[in-house]
Amino acid sequence: GALLLYAIGTYLLLYLSRTREYMADEFAAKATGDGNLLSTALLKVAYGIAAAPDTERTAHLLRATRAQGLIDVQQARGPALVHANAKDDTSAIERALLFDMVSPWAWLVQLGSTHPLIGRRLERLMRFAERPRFDFERVKTQAVDRARLYAGFWRDLTIWLLPWIAAAGLAALVIVHLLVPAAGVMPLGAFVFVAVFAAGIWLRLRMRYPGGDFSPGDVMSCLMDVYASPVRGRPVALSGAAIGRGTAGYILSEDMMFRDKSGLIFLNYESGIPIFGNLYFAWKKLEPLIDRPAVASGWFLRGATHHLELHRFEADGQVIKSRVKLWSIVGAVLAIILAGVVALAAGAGAVALGQMRPAIPIYRELARPPAVPAPPGQPDDGKAQGEAPARGWIPWTPSQTPTPAPAPAQPPGK
Repeated sequence: GALLLYAIGTYLLLYLSRTREYMADEFAAKATGDGNLLSTALLKVAYGIAAAPDTERTAHLLRATRAQGLIDVQQARGPALVHANAKDDTSAIERALLFDMVSPWAWLVQLGSTHPLIGRRLERLMRFAERPRFDFERVKTQAVDRARLYAGFWRDLTIWLLPWIAAAGLAALVIVHLLVPAAGVMPLGAFVFVAVFAAGIWLRLRMRYPGGDFSPGDVMSCLMDVYASPVRGRPVALSGAAIGRGTAGYILSEDMMFRDKSGLIFLNYESGIPIFGNLYFAWKKLEPLIDRPAVASGWFLRGATHHLELHRFEADGQVIKSRVKLWSIVGAVLAIILAGVVALAAGAGAVALGQMRPAIPIYRELARPPAVPAPPGQPDDGKAQGEAPARGWIPWTPSQTPTPAPAPAQPPGK
């Protein structure tokens, strides 16, 4: 109950923060008399945050003022790259930001943000401009297959949630077994939910890193794909060059910023040796790759921001392999093993608790057999023989069935 209330309070606070940003945008547009001014400022501020060197001091400052800033620093890379890619081509910016307005993933991603997505903010600002710089009404008229868009969304969301559903089901199963051990749901039920959990993890991997060839493409064509997803990867090969580290000014950043003929994109690299391999690559191998003609192959993902999960990087005959998929597989296998161990431990613990449960006293009515007279020749002390208490507390556990009271004794001679 406490966790549920915490989650409700958190998302309510984020909703109020986004509402405040909309109201602040409207006030600024009315005060300046032109919504175009703030729209341009939003894009430039996002680019400045993304391009600024990431020192410990600036990172701490941006995190501390996340909710008070003009733009959410965690979303800054997305609009910054759109602005850098499109330059002053408003048509390209409109098409790249169409995802923010029509994709159900955009609505879902925005729930966890302190600020609305940049595309939605720009759309509202254009309502206060006499000559709107961006014509989002025209963009919305572009052909979008809504059936395909929402069918893909619900399919991908179901696959993404499947492991969580299985984990919740396993937890509920343990509770039921503790309350009603006689139901016998634990062994088979645990196996079913662990199997569903494993299937969900496997489907997640297949969805995020699909097989097949990496088809040639460019950054802007990926950004203009309204069917893109933060959980379903799109295999693509980009031709261009790495122009710097993923985190500007950070010497231990193993990721890269990549530019092709149409724009910039962030490359997520993982070494085959966790942590230390990444540090060595960032320190020794990344710098010589900068500004050399290269082909980056990987899986394009888009949510609040967009990036390429790097698979292979080729520059002047040198091949760098990224192990993002491998480590995702390793993590998935460990998660499945952990789920199995937890299921076994929970089942054994539930059985042990059920056997150790203390007796529960139950108040029952007991039959009182009739009094039997004393045999001839024996003094009658006034106490009838065979009497039993009329009622009392007796021990009883759920695994036991109360025995009926004994039948009244027959009088002698009958």
